[in-house]
Amino acid sequence: MSIAGTRCFLRMGDDPTENAKTVLDFVIMQLQQKTAHSNRIFQSFGAGTMYTTRPWALVFVHDSQSLSNAINNDISRLENRQWLESIQVCQVENIHQIRAILCALHIQQQSTNNSSQSDILSWIQNERDNQPPCLIVVKGLLQWMKDLNRDTL
Repeated sequence: MSIAGTRCFLRMGDDPTENAKTVLDFVIMQLQQKTAHSNRIFQSFGAGTMYTTRPWALVFVHDSQSLSNAINNDISRLENRQWLESIQVCQVENIHQIRAILCALHIQQQSTNNSSQSDILSWIQNERDNQPPCLIVVKGLLQWMKDLNRDTL
């Protein structure tokens, strides 16, 4: 399996919680693979470098409730709990917000000392030292695109 440039579509059913569980399982599997690959590359530089370059995932959702339900229903799987800190969930209202955030990832942010900021770009700057996500997941992308096309007709 190629590490760089992988694109996937996951087939979903009718149960939103099961769909969210499928997305979480996929993200965790990808993070495990990317972490192993990253550790092989950076292990000669030491544990500090491996920690600061650890992969993380950005998951866009319209409604975070099904994701919360999937996590709460599956809390018994302790081996996956460590990976949850590497997943940042970003709730957005429409595809235009996703576009704006993805475009802003490439813009250097101004340094601010305001610790009360809760936006995703400040989080990336403060918590991940401007390291971009290794995986971006958009839950319900095809539905959003379908709705966008319907709205423009």
